[in-house]
Amino acid sequence: MENEGQVQGVALGVVEKAKERSKKASKSRMSGRNGLGPHKHRARSRSYAKVGDLLKEKTENASYIDGSFVDERAKQISEGFEKNVADLLEDENH
Repeated sequence: MENEGQVQGVALGVVEKAKERSKKASKSRMSGRNGLGPHKHRARSRSYAKVGDLLKEKTENASYIDGSFVDERAKQISEGFEKNVADLLEDENH
């Protein structure tokens, strides 16, 4: 019986150490980058450079040389991309 209590005590100590390590790792993952909060990668499996190139290509194809849009839908899509980029930049700056 006495041996059983020691085993439970050791197991409890191991669990407490594991919880402490987990808490420390979580705090590290969620740490701010000079007040910016944790990093969030929203581009899925693509790099930010590829996302930027894709957005540039899509917005260039939606307008004429003089800057006017091909149609109303192209204008809405372009304005949506610009808003999303601005929101992402704002999120990363805060």
